[in-house]
Amino acid sequence: MPKPSEKDRVAKQFQRIRAADKVFDRWEKEYECARLIEYYCGKQTPRGFVPPDHNPEYRPYTVNLIFPTIETSLPALLFHRPQVKIEPKPPYGDDPQTTIAERAKLCEDTVQTFIDDPAVAFADHTNLALLDANFRFGLVEVGYTADWLDNPHAGKPLLKEGSDEPLKDKGGADVLQPDKIPQAEQLFVKRIDPETVRVSISRKNILAENDWIGYFEWAYVEDVKRNPKYRNTRDLKPSGQVKDVPTPSSDEEREQRSGMVKLWKIWDLRARVKHVLAEGHSKYLVEDEPWTYLPLAALKFHEIPSSWYPLPPVANWIGPQDVVNEVRESRRAHRRRFYRRYTVRNGAIEDTELEKLETGGDGVIAKHNGVPNEQPVLPVIDAPLGGDFDKDLIEAKDDFMQVSGVGAEQRGAADADTATQANIIDVRTRIRESASRVEVATWLGEICRLMLLTIREKMQLEFWVKRNLDVIAQDPNELGRILATWQQVTAADLGDGNLDVKVDLTSLSPVSEEQRAAQWNQMLALITNPSLALILGLSEPLLRKTLKFYGITSQGDITEIRNVLQQMLAMQMASQAAAAGASASPPATPPGQPAGLPAAGATVQ
Repeated sequence: MPKPSEKDRVAKQFQRIRAADKVFDRWEKEYECARLIEYYCGKQTPRGFVPPDHNPEYRPYTVNLIFPTIETSLPALLFHRPQVKIEPKPPYGDDPQTTIAERAKLCEDTVQTFIDDPAVAFADHTNLALLDANFRFGLVEVGYTADWLDNPHAGKPLLKEGSDEPLKDKGGADVLQPDKIPQAEQLFVKRIDPETVRVSISRKNILAENDWIGYFEWAYVEDVKRNPKYRNTRDLKPSGQVKDVPTPSSDEEREQRSGMVKLWKIWDLRARVKHVLAEGHSKYLVEDEPWTYLPLAALKFHEIPSSWYPLPPVANWIGPQDVVNEVRESRRAHRRRFYRRYTVRNGAIEDTELEKLETGGDGVIAKHNGVPNEQPVLPVIDAPLGGDFDKDLIEAKDDFMQVSGVGAEQRGAADADTATQANIIDVRTRIRESASRVEVATWLGEICRLMLLTIREKMQLEFWVKRNLDVIAQDPNELGRILATWQQVTAADLGDGNLDVKVDLTSLSPVSEEQRAAQWNQMLALITNPSLALILGLSEPLLRKTLKFYGITSQGDITEIRNVLQQMLAMQMASQAAAAGASASPPATPPGQPAGLPAAGATVQ
């Protein structure tokens, strides 16, 4: 069977994208994702709301509970730049047993250097993606960029370092220099707008089990044509139109997409190749580019069975939020008494005096012709504001705290009658918060793993790494390297061993740091107890199990604690032996004093 033409292959790809568009639009409409963001920004006008006197400038009363709830929960999940931890795991591959730990430490320092680099803007992009996960999902791409220059030595063999002999490949042929060489290499971490992301219609919760994932972005046609990675750009034309602008209201907005083209970047998860297509263009810009790892890391808090798109957390907060606003708006309207109505007895007041009541302000006086002690003008009694309003407001706020998982204690207010209730609420809140923190830490660890893989595979020039050395080390060799905190390395120095990349949970929040400090103080009090120190020092399994309850699982920390316990035991045994020897031997007689006589200054009984 002949292979379909490139035009047909591109058309088939766009058919899949259009099908994925329908699934995405149905999901976004069902959970009102755009409305969730508006509520976060305080735009919470109820549906069908008619302002008094149809005044378009009137804004209903709004108590935005969504914004402070998210702002309260985010710092507990990601407070500052995380601390990456990289450890070797079996099998070690080609790395010798004696160097894999050192290479893992170099990899850890390398990734941490890029995380702390302001040019990468790691914290900015990950925080934005974490915010996205409250309304849709969070997605981050890790990539590599460089300026490519023509190589004047292209085609010539590479030479071995410090030698004039050419470098050979596995087949014995000379390794030739490339046509282009990189300059100004840079690793990037980029937040992807979830509105632009599409996943195949295979409806799998796990991303790797779907057929493909991709996203679109707008680029100027001239920039696309200048990119050496893209081909078939000669006939490329802008595809931006007025309808692509969300709410065109000015000439500037109408020209927002002028001269731009909509690019689709698609990762085929089955064939493990990447495609780049342009909207309205019948040829691939990139086709079947192979990849060894997917450079995308997604964060989802709540899954929907048989759907990659998740359940947005804020979707469950809208109902209680609307009730709170409705109650407060009703109380506001009742307090302001927009419509004051009166009844007048026929003939009791002249028309000119009645006009004063209709047009006059507060406190106006009108004369009447009635009998004394008789009221010709009576106000229409307003409907009473019952206690149900206050009850509804309390219940709505309670419902909001239930569905959001952010209680009064986290907001800085007490919400329990007894200390026991407060402790139970605090424990349950911490459990729920810890689960979310673990999800965020796992997601950040995946981003760090992608950063390490990208550095290993893409970086070709030397770069500087800040080494995190132990400034209190007692090793003379280590002390001699403390001043040299920056080291120039290459991607080859990082090796290709099998490493476990994760993020330290305690580095994500100052609250967890305080908890860790409290656990450490409890552990210090534990091992300074002589009786417990004796038991823990004699049994390593018992020591490990005990320390695990206090959150201490690092092999280095366990070894150091065990050494201290053994030294304490040795000192205790030496002290006991010295005391036993002193009690068994007679007291020494000072020189020049006869035996059996009391010492000078002693009292004789």
